[in-house]
Amino acid sequence: MTLPFVPAPIRARKVVRTIWDRTGKNPEQPKLRHCHRDRRGWVVAFEMPIGADSFKWLDNLNAISEGLDASVRIVYDRGWVWFRLGTRRIPRKVSYQRFYRARRPAGELMIGVGFSQEGRIWTDLSKLPHLLVGGANGTIKSRFLKQAVIYLAETRSATRLRLTLIDLKGRGAPELSTFANLPHVDQPVVSDLESAKQLLLELEGQMNERYEHIARAGCSDLEEFNRKNPEAPLFRRVIVIDEFADLTQGLSGAEQKLLERLVRETRAGGFHFMLATQRGDATVVPGQIRNNVGAVLVGRVGQPTSSEVMLGNRAAASLPQSPGIAIWQHDQGTQIRVRAINIEPDDVRHRVLLQIPVVQSYSLPAAQEPAERRALSLLGATPGDGEHPPLSGLSELGHRVLESVGAGVRPQNGS
Repeated sequence: MTLPFVPAPIRARKVVRTIWDRTGKNPEQPKLRHCHRDRRGWVVAFEMPIGADSFKWLDNLNAISEGLDASVRIVYDRGWVWFRLGTRRIPRKVSYQRFYRARRPAGELMIGVGFSQEGRIWTDLSKLPHLLVGGANGTIKSRFLKQAVIYLAETRSATRLRLTLIDLKGRGAPELSTFANLPHVDQPVVSDLESAKQLLLELEGQMNERYEHIARAGCSDLEEFNRKNPEAPLFRRVIVIDEFADLTQGLSGAEQKLLERLVRETRAGGFHFMLATQRGDATVVPGQIRNNVGAVLVGRVGQPTSSEVMLGNRAAASLPQSPGIAIWQHDQGTQIRVRAINIEPDDVRHRVLLQIPVVQSYSLPAAQEPAERRALSLLGATPGDGEHPPLSGLSELGHRVLESVGAGVRPQNGS
């Protein structure tokens, strides 16, 4: 077979054969059988020698990736090992606006992850069905959660999505309290351990009631129910827990088992967890929970054991100290390096403001934050100190913006 002279396949052959020589007992080397290039990088296939152990490729995934300076995915199929090599350059920063200006792929709860060497990485929370986010303070954890929450709110109505927020910071105002006024949030942000324990019991009751409702309709899960009842679909609920370590370490044995049951059994009922923690040891992320999480996003961690618990290897402990850089692991262990999406606090506040339904008037305190002032300016209303501008003060552009986010308000005659 004649192969084109291209750098990536040649480097792939050299690196893979080097690893094979170091780890394999079979003297026969793999043979390069296929390669082609597409918009995401290279696809390369090797024929494995008879009796070869294909698991060695997965064990040496990080070494292959570093040797090629590329993201690597591996699939084994009928004697051939297929490599997907991402060779794009990862941008230094991935803003919310830059990532989401692209068309959203099909999916019920799609959120962006970041840019990898394959391009944009998306995931569907409804399919995972749960997501674990880790990383030391100041890496990716909090801002990733915020961008995911606001994007879900912007792309799903409150009739199809509900948000439950738990933020056990232990000091000051919880960061997730920024989202307290979203129409999707149907209860106060939980910020103390005792309230979190009570909430777990409430979620168990909701889960049991929902399963009974689905079963009475002759369905097995939420997707089937909604497909058969398009006029009265059930909403999905996303439970976001920041500082997950503070929750798990404060639970009794019975409460721990309840949490594990919720993570294990709520998928079919449309309940999805996003769990975030700075630490990832076995006491923080028990095996029953880790085994039921469909994907993990981990920024740099200080201890190799944290990386091993969350990823199964030490890759996150060796990440460079570069803002937003993280390891994305999904699809039964496939992992790639990404630059996670970043959103600025002012942008979060502005986007939350646009999601709040407006009925009679804006209700903003006299001491307004700069981001809120800029949002009102964008809408065409500029309040005076201590005043609450009426809807009649909005420009035509402002009313069109409100309509686009579901407020459905039009100017009155003579306004």
